[in-house]
Amino acid sequence: MKRNLVNGLAVVFALFHVYNNLFTAVSELWFAAIHFGGFGALCALAFHKRDQDSSASTGARTIGALLALLSVASAAYLVLFEDALYA
Repeated sequence: MKRNLVNGLAVVFALFHVYNNLFTAVSELWFAAIHFGGFGALCALAFHKRDQDSSASTGARTIGALLALLSVASAAYLVLFEDALYA
């Protein structure tokens, strides 16, 4: 289940890149923040292999989910506070 979710997110993220490069024009900071935040989240979610009956697997999944959330939050911060960065 988790692997299918990560694969689906990766496909959606790749389609976002294609759409953004062909049809839209966003600032370089926005694109870089979304790019690195998204790939950071995908890497954090896909890094650990999952064992069904291992308690270490639950901890690894929790850490991966927290790192993914932190990666997305960092990207969101850059996008939302772009003006403050240039001031």
